[in-house]
Amino acid sequence: MSRIVEFQSVFVEHYIPNELEEGKLYISKKYRIAIHKCACGCGQEVVTDFDNKRGWNLKENNDNTVTLYPSIGNFNFPCKSHYYITNNKVVWC
Repeated sequence: MSRIVEFQSVFVEHYIPNELEEGKLYISKKYRIAIHKCACGCGQEVVTDFDNKRGWNLKENNDNTVTLYPSIGNFNFPCKSHYYITNNKVVWC
């Protein structure tokens, strides 16, 4: 189990794969969600929805990276990980 330091953005049109790869952030603009395996390496799937009222925001940067905010707090997972994804990099809290 090793921590992820940087994600690769993968934009998907119609579906998100059943088997997620470590280190990949799958983004669906159509369904307004992003899914990835927890950055701590525990293997848990993390779903972030882009709902302006209560969810996350996705910013596409000019250098083909993304920023997802606010932070991702996996407090219901055994790992209790807490981090930001900024310019595809993981910033631990």
